[in-house]
Amino acid sequence: MWQNIFTQKVDSHFPATPGGVILPHHMIVANEISKTYQKLAEVSHPSLIIIISPNHYEDGNGLMQTCLSCEYQTTDGNLSIDTSLGKKLIRANLATNEPKTFIKEHGIYNHAPFIKHFFPETKTLPILLKWETPPGKTVELSNWLNANIPKDALVIASVDFSHYIPVEHANFHDIASYATIKNFDYQNIYDLEIDSPPSISTITHLMEKRGYMSAERFAHTNNQQFQPEPIPETTSHQFIGFFKGEKRSEPSLTIMAFGKISEYQRHNEDGTLLDFYDSYRWDIHAEKDMMKIDSTKLNPFLRDFRRKEDRMLVGTDFLVFNTPEKDQKATYPCMNKTQNEMKISFCKIETTSARLTTDTQKWISTLKKTQDIEKSDYIYASLDDSKYPISDNKWNEISHSLASNIGNLILVGNHKAKNSETSTIEQYKKSIIIRSLGDFITPLDITHSSGNIAEISLKPGEIEAKLYPIEIKEGFPQFPFKSPNKNQNIKPLQKG
Repeated sequence: MWQNIFTQKVDSHFPATPGGVILPHHMIVANEISKTYQKLAEVSHPSLIIIISPNHYEDGNGLMQTCLSCEYQTTDGNLSIDTSLGKKLIRANLATNEPKTFIKEHGIYNHAPFIKHFFPETKTLPILLKWETPPGKTVELSNWLNANIPKDALVIASVDFSHYIPVEHANFHDIASYATIKNFDYQNIYDLEIDSPPSISTITHLMEKRGYMSAERFAHTNNQQFQPEPIPETTSHQFIGFFKGEKRSEPSLTIMAFGKISEYQRHNEDGTLLDFYDSYRWDIHAEKDMMKIDSTKLNPFLRDFRRKEDRMLVGTDFLVFNTPEKDQKATYPCMNKTQNEMKISFCKIETTSARLTTDTQKWISTLKKTQDIEKSDYIYASLDDSKYPISDNKWNEISHSLASNIGNLILVGNHKAKNSETSTIEQYKKSIIIRSLGDFITPLDITHSSGNIAEISLKPGEIEAKLYPIEIKEGFPQFPFKSPNKNQNIKPLQKG
């Protein structure tokens, strides 16, 4: 088996020697992992390999742990640890020696056969990081590694990416993950849907210190590729190398938008609102805690959308449950945001009278002013016609007028569709128009409803959008979501 894995045919090669790589530990992609090690062995001859992994089971006491007595048995012999460097790391109070944690930690032992086979003489030091390891600690660790490991050392972050969700959503999450890593966006790393933000934080800080800031993804896989039927819970893998050079930016941003939320349900018991978020943090302890608590007494916003399922919301740059209020200093009804070197304005417009022509002229003027002043790459406009409803014919006229006058517009209407199947998404010129997202949370006396969740990814001159139908039962959205309707997917061509 291992001989077959080790002799996979490589169809590409690294242009230079990477200072570090991000590789999965999910052995369903063992062949791809092997190809990467083959390519590494062609260009790299490290005297030391540092491998950093999540502490999957949160075992042991220390946030950061290493092992001085570990020895990994492989078909090519035993892979031993650089105990001298490990002791030095422990003396620096940056890690604890906890061998028991390493016995079942696949983030390390799945890589041992590859390291021993392709780098048989190279010393290795494994490091495990718990989920709660804060950014400050990862900076300390990267500083120490930079000062104490040789220049020819290879650093491996053993990290899997999106978990527990269908492949379409995993691909959506991976857009933000890759952009964050390529842009060295340290503030966004802990908002990603990955199994170890601390490991990514450590390797990116270290690569910046060593001048390896040219990050490139050379493979992208998902375990759905190896399944004969669609599965509801997948794992994605991104193979990323860090090469000598300056950072090459990856302008992009992602948005997840939701349908109507009833006023009755919008307010939580503590007075907070389900509103607009720059990020949504997944609580690693949520599943265990929810098992102990009667969730009906909590009355959370997302009562049936918890535990593993709410990882669906993690890793998106912006979540729009409700269009944000305007910036305090702004004279127009917009909230302005920047992500991955792109600017977007989130604007709220509404019908104020039955004179829709006048309203439309005001909206065009307002959105144009926003675009000119803020120099926004995109405008996200939420149009609320609850006060003065817009007919179907008038909706088409108004939405096309807005899209014609405001380039790069994402227009999301509150124009109620009969059900999720009749909600529409339309490409019009350089904009997209979503007629309605239907419901998301309804009053409890409505036993059944439906709606859509929109996933929108933006790059310069390119919009990709999908609608995912959902069911709402007794007021709350249900998981899993249905697959997107192929007729509801929009991806305009690049400019020019």
